[in-house]
Amino acid sequence: MYKIIGSVKMSQRVFLFCWLAYTVSYIGRINYSATLTSLIQDIGITKSQAGLIGTAFFFCYGFGQFINGMIGDRVSQFKMITTGLALAAVSNLAMSFCHSYRVMIVIWGFNGVFQSMLWSPLLSILSTKLQPELRFKACLYIATSTPAGTLLAYFISMLVLRNSIWAVVYRISGILLFLVAAVWLALTIRIPHHLVEEQPEEKPALQNAQSADQDPRNAKFFPLLMASGAVIMLAGTLIHGMLKEGVSVWVPTMISESYNTSPSFSVFLSMLLPVFSFFGPYILSYFYKRQLKQNETYSAIACLVACIPVFSVLLFIGKAPVIISVVMLALITLIMHAFNYVMVTLIPVRFAPYKKTATATGLMNSVTYMGCALSTYGFGFLSERFGWNKTVLFWISLTLVGVLIFLFVIKRWKKFIR
Repeated sequence: MYKIIGSVKMSQRVFLFCWLAYTVSYIGRINYSATLTSLIQDIGITKSQAGLIGTAFFFCYGFGQFINGMIGDRVSQFKMITTGLALAAVSNLAMSFCHSYRVMIVIWGFNGVFQSMLWSPLLSILSTKLQPELRFKACLYIATSTPAGTLLAYFISMLVLRNSIWAVVYRISGILLFLVAAVWLALTIRIPHHLVEEQPEEKPALQNAQSADQDPRNAKFFPLLMASGAVIMLAGTLIHGMLKEGVSVWVPTMISESYNTSPSFSVFLSMLLPVFSFFGPYILSYFYKRQLKQNETYSAIACLVACIPVFSVLLFIGKAPVIISVVMLALITLIMHAFNYVMVTLIPVRFAPYKKTATATGLMNSVTYMGCALSTYGFGFLSERFGWNKTVLFWISLTLVGVLIFLFVIKRWKKFIR
């Protein structure tokens, strides 16, 4: 027996609260990327030092995802999300009063820990607590919260940077996070009255992870990783993280340096990117059900292959008109969000029958953000030492390695999902 929300109406309401929570949480983390150029100029730090602040966030977020993913399958997901939102609000407010990059490293690192308390329990709610007929659509629609939060973060930053300093951006983010935490506190108090018992669904085969006469929901997580081949895909997940966040974090600075634009103008251009990213999961979902045969490895390979020609055009950044570079970066953003939907939503949901959704999500996100941590500092270092062209060539190399990794694991994953 397990508990689900007893009505479609309440399930829809919970989804909306989940969407709101993750959207606002993104405002409280993407604001660093959106204010990066202004922060560098105001405080007088180098790109490498600024990269260390972002690296601290991603490292702590990645480590926190692994721990909180396992916790998320064992405690109240609703209480966990409320706590994460409130503490992230404190971190954002504290960040607004800092002028030392060393102190910022500590505070933004704590923000990463608190933000890591959100996605794993949230996806577990969507894939196991909602009414069954709503779960797939909810897992698809929640992907729009990422570009929505990113767009709002850039929009708020653009307005603030025109008339004030970067610190105000973090104060606004902190206030928004506190408000949403209050909403989730009210939901946490109310939701137990809407949970009902229901018979479990048909038990899936464990396929080498465990014998058939045992309850699949008691399967050990790491044998499942081995049987599915997901343990090999973690290397591809690392590359996914390096490309997804590493590219987006440095977009405003890349545009500003290549075309000698103002910080506010580069942020304005970067606001176009989340608009494109809205469509990534939906386009992927269309092909996922048809040409890609509902196979996550096929989907990952398709996303990576699509990146190669777009990265190739970026080799001419600074020479081509600014609009071409922005369009190419927008396409990369679209593809990366489709890729992200595969890695941190579709793959973890495959573990829902074993009651390991939050654990799988935590692990995939943990490795993703380890990649983010490497790239946030690494790409800043590469661009500083060798220029943006060499950095883009490195992105292409990473993409090719990712394709090889997913090609290697196709057969094992196909056997697991069948």
